[in-house]
Amino acid sequence: AVSCSSEKECDRQRALVSEQGMQDLASRALCFAAWFRCFRDPISQKHCETPLPNMLWCDVHGQWATSWAPTHEDEELQLSGMPGQAVSEIQSISLPSWVYILALASWVQGTFAALRAAWWVSDCYTQSRDFDPYVAQGSRVLPLKACAVAMAVPLITGLLGALIAAPLFRITVRNLWRDGAGSANAFADVGRLHHQLATAFTVAFCASEAFTAVFAYCLIAYFKNWSTDKGQRVAISALCCAAASAAGAASGWVGASDFRQMTDPSAGLAWDLLVLLVSTGFSQILSLVLVPVSIFMLLWDTPGIGDILKYAMKFQSFQWSEWWHQRGAGSGQWSQLVLLIADIEIDEGFVPSMLNMGMDDGHLFLKFYCSDTPHDVALTRSHAVRWQGGDEHVVQKFEGEDIFVNFTDPLTLLRVDVMFQEETSTRPECVASTIWDPWCTPLLDKYFHNFKLCHQKASDGDFWNPKDVFHPDGRPVSGVFLELELNLTRHRTECRPEMGLLRFHATHMGGFGGKRKIRTQPWSQPERLMALGDTMHGKEQVFWRRNIVAVEKDDFEDGNFHRDPEEEKKERQRLAHRHQLRYQLEHESSPHSAHSLLQPAERHQVPGQNPMPPQYVTFTTTSVDTSGQ
Repeated sequence: AVSCSSEKECDRQRALVSEQGMQDLASRALCFAAWFRCFRDPISQKHCETPLPNMLWCDVHGQWATSWAPTHEDEELQLSGMPGQAVSEIQSISLPSWVYILALASWVQGTFAALRAAWWVSDCYTQSRDFDPYVAQGSRVLPLKACAVAMAVPLITGLLGALIAAPLFRITVRNLWRDGAGSANAFADVGRLHHQLATAFTVAFCASEAFTAVFAYCLIAYFKNWSTDKGQRVAISALCCAAASAAGAASGWVGASDFRQMTDPSAGLAWDLLVLLVSTGFSQILSLVLVPVSIFMLLWDTPGIGDILKYAMKFQSFQWSEWWHQRGAGSGQWSQLVLLIADIEIDEGFVPSMLNMGMDDGHLFLKFYCSDTPHDVALTRSHAVRWQGGDEHVVQKFEGEDIFVNFTDPLTLLRVDVMFQEETSTRPECVASTIWDPWCTPLLDKYFHNFKLCHQKASDGDFWNPKDVFHPDGRPVSGVFLELELNLTRHRTECRPEMGLLRFHATHMGGFGGKRKIRTQPWSQPERLMALGDTMHGKEQVFWRRNIVAVEKDDFEDGNFHRDPEEEKKERQRLAHRHQLRYQLEHESSPHSAHSLLQPAERHQVPGQNPMPPQYVTFTTTSVDTSGQ
């Protein structure tokens, strides 16, 4: 009895078994004859030799009952009806254990690299928020979620890659097998199908894990600007292990295909490799889609980071929609933000805190700036502090103040310093400060509300006019501003209003990309041609720069401006003349006095020379005594 899948296959296997049986019977007959001549033949001379060189199994000196008895393996082969050649081929395509060990090692190392990268991303964002407790609380579980994604994505891609490779290989080589039974032979055998699925899964798994390792390496390099981090070294190790394991699994896939039994072995090998490449490419594309999408979904609900991602997606969709409907969307970027601050006041215990610090009468002003540009500040006008007996409900108002702060990076924050200068002091000092994150959904959504009010009127550039968000009487348009309250602290380690509350209204005033006419040719006429302040026009359209002279004298040694004696004398005369002229013009002492003092200098120009610069009014010498000036 033989196992077969069709009548034709059964006939072929019966013929094969019959032929092998006859050959085996002849070999056994020769072995029996040689054994008989060696021990039992009473007539002929004793002759003990192996009948044929390839019959080493025949022991002419042993016992016949044990020498020709089939082994246990031969019994299983006869019972199963499977030829010995098929058994050896199935055993030869099994993958060595080191392939699976390297694949497992790459999986563990790639997961650690992804965990390390997620930690760095979370740490970078938390650091940009000065390790705020609320932000740290929201991003605490982010690395663990990223670790789970890094573990699941290679398994999913490997499984899908194996399910694609095996059927695709069956379809492509179904007409290349001998006797027209190609695909049936390849998939009827459960062992061969098992090895094909195992090798295809390993190759796709390692390809996906290699992508995960490269992604983690690049993520750490982008956020930390490093190339020797522990996570990066582990990612490189994971990439090497994945490459070695994929190479071993690919060799096993080629061995499991059995292309030598096809009518055209070269074509079968080519299709075999092509199917493997298609499966590997599919796993890479799937990893390219799954990894960013999974990370995006994890960050979507993270406080702070999720607000930025939502706004970026909504901003780009809005810009594309405006461009599609030809309404002229602005050229700004989502990462650019112009913040308008108005109606500023300080309340809730600021005055008692100042009195407790021993402050006296003085002036108060505020500094607004970004966290990455501490010297690019916007200041309010100074106001005298309103004490009113130390009442804690006295409000320090900064009326009529409109502050603009520019942001170019979503990792920057708004910083506010409360500056106070006493009457007896020469320099102001910071008495309180606070920080606010403008990259939040309530403020970012104001862009789309204010776009309808300001964009169509901003014909000169992307900068929106703040007058468009106010009524003619100064009242703000409904829905434009947000009212904010921030805790003022002195050391920024308290989550309570240590120095009172800072209240103000804020809104989003678009970006500042700047509209420019698109030039199709580099020699085309520019939109505008303007001269710098130190550019001078010469003869025949020749331009030159004013000379920059280095100051060599010490003019500010003691804080006062010093001149040379000659310069000091000329300056005193000039001031005296100006004072006399002003006095005469005011009192109209003489109708001709002004004309006697003012005489325009004559302009002499030689033909052929450059035009002289314009001459302004000069003062003539008078008899005014300058000794008392």
